[in-house]
Amino acid sequence: MGGTTHIVSVGGIVEDGNGNILLVKSYDDDWVYPGGITQIGENLLE
Repeated sequence: MGGTTHIVSVGGIVEDGNGNILLVKSYDDDWVYPGGITQIGENLLE
């Protein structure tokens, strides 16, 4: 049997003191919450 691969990702909501929410523009021109995903071989602590 082969090894198991896990995908580690995170996302969050960033709000300022006035109730504004931070959104980022994605590659396909959608607006999304900020987040990210680890790359294969990337150290999670880094």
